[in-house]
Amino acid sequence: MKNCKTCGKPVDADAKFCPSCGAVLPGEEQLTEKEIAAAEMRQEQAEEKPSKKRFNKRTLIIAAILTIILISSAAAAIILHKSPK
Repeated sequence: MKNCKTCGKPVDADAKFCPSCGAVLPGEEQLTEKEIAAAEMRQEQAEEKPSKKRFNKRTLIIAAILTIILISSAAAAIILHKSPK
């Protein structure tokens, strides 16, 4: 067992690519251009996924907070606008 030089996770000794990050691992035989391109694409996709999840979660939280503030402000305006007669 060896470790990936990119992410540091353990990989099989005969692996050509890291299963975690998709980085090309150094080996005795040369990789084809298709294999390298596929590994680079997997690596780019792996890097993009976490940021999209965080962005969507962050956006949802901000939208919920703004909605609560808007509803609270509207309720306060209605309650304060009513004056006793």
